[in-house]
Amino acid sequence: MENQDTKSIDPITSPVQTPIPSVTPVIPTAAPKASRFPIFFVVLILILLTVTGVFAYQNWQMRQQLNAPTTYEECIKAPGSVLQESYPATCVTKDGKSFRQILTDEEKKKLEPPDPTTNWNTYIFQGLVFKYPTDWVLDTEKMAIRPPYLKDGEEYPAITFYIIKNPDNLSIKEYDNKAGNSMMRPGLYSSSIGTKEIIAEAKTVNGINGYYLKDQNCEPLGCDRFSFVSSMKIYVITNIFDHQDISSQNLEKENLRKIFNQILSTFKFKDTLPKKTEGAFCGGFAGTPCPNGYTCKLEGNYPDAGGVCIKEF
Repeated sequence: MENQDTKSIDPITSPVQTPIPSVTPVIPTAAPKASRFPIFFVVLILILLTVTGVFAYQNWQMRQQLNAPTTYEECIKAPGSVLQESYPATCVTKDGKSFRQILTDEEKKKLEPPDPTTNWNTYIFQGLVFKYPTDWVLDTEKMAIRPPYLKDGEEYPAITFYIIKNPDNLSIKEYDNKAGNSMMRPGLYSSSIGTKEIIAEAKTVNGINGYYLKDQNCEPLGCDRFSFVSSMKIYVITNIFDHQDISSQNLEKENLRKIFNQILSTFKFKDTLPKKTEGAFCGGFAGTPCPNGYTCKLEGNYPDAGGVCIKEF
């Protein structure tokens, strides 16, 4: 047993322990609070800049308005304005406002269309002066004027004139109602076509106040009629158009009505007496009127009766 090899056993070495150093805990220190003054100062500056800008813009706008053109003359002097080619001339500012040139009365007359009645014939009917086209035919026997295209023997269309004695000096409406109670209504103020009643419209021509009744029945034809009262007479001017259908509209009818209205526009009375003459002759066949402020006192109720002018009270 002694000869057996013996293994040597190394003694167990204990591990060397390294000491762990102690760590002191770090306590975070609170950051110092930033001052709010710079932020407030920046906001205040922004507000002041905004307010200043608003006031500056409003002030600029106000100055622009005060300096903005208000007339044509100011517009043409303002920078950026454009003068349009027209008559009257028109000036347009750079912001789009327009001003038209103001014309004198003489310049305005040049813009008016020429009076178509300037060269027409003139006729005096019972003191009433009027004009009619030069190519129309005047029939003094039947007191009518007719268009030139009518054939021999044709009487219509035509414009006719006649007078109704009015000793009571009634108005057109009063005479129409009074005559309608005793005979067929003359159709000066109102007229009936079937069940439809047409009322005349008031119309003033060169100071002559009357009534204009359109599209009424002048059997067997249709017509327009203008009537007025003067010096105890009723003047009746009728435009008779050659159509059975009174309400129809056609070119011939409209042309006749246009000429009729142009003739009415020439109406005026010719004063044949001094304005302050009392007791002068009036009436008679010529229907001589009295001047304004006088009325004709007839010496009878027979046709073409004469009289004298007396003052109106």
